Amino acid sequence: MHRFGLFLSLTLPLVGCGESRPTATPAGSASPIAADAAPSASGDAASPKPAPGPMMVRSKPVQEPVSKKVAWTTIDTAVDDPDTVRSTAGSVKGVPVVYVGATWCGPCKVYKGSLNDKAMIRAHLPVHIIELDADKHPTILEALSIAPEGIPHWEMVDRTGATTGRNIDGRAWQDNTVANMAPSLTRFFTGG
Repeated sequence: MHRFGLFLSLTLPLVGCGESRPTATPAGSASPIAADAAPSASGDAASPKPAPGPMMVRSKPVQEPVSKKVAWTTIDTAVDDPDTVRSTAGSVKGVPVVYVGATWCGPCKVYKGSLNDKAMIRAHLPVHIIELDADKHPTILEALSIAPEGIPHWEMVDRTGATTGRNIDGRAWQDNTVANMAPSLTRFFTGG
């Protein structure tokens, strides 16, 4: 088993993109497409071809929503900038609520897996969730003065991303079921 792991660790880096290494492309910078395309065999101008060199990758501050029925923004784990949360909080339609979870957190997985349930959708109607990862966003959490005692954790923030001092975590209910989570989250999201 140990030899197989060693084999994978030595061979996997050889699979994929060859010798090019991904680098970030600053917004507004030139595309890696060659400016002058070589003519094709028929004499027509060929479509642009990628210029030789490193593959370009852009980091997005947000990722796809967890549920299409719940207003949700996931802050990319590669971005640990509090201004991303501040600008998101200022631009969303619902009341901004920062949700702090982690990929290893069982109750977080149950919560996110329940977001297509009708009771959970109703509970989330007044809010827009801004998701942070407890392990990947320490700078954001510290800058916004969000200090979860446990996860999952929800923190009400204002339009500037500043905490309002209202928060709730998974200790607000017994078992992680929709029947327990939805009423507690409804009360929290509506100020009850």
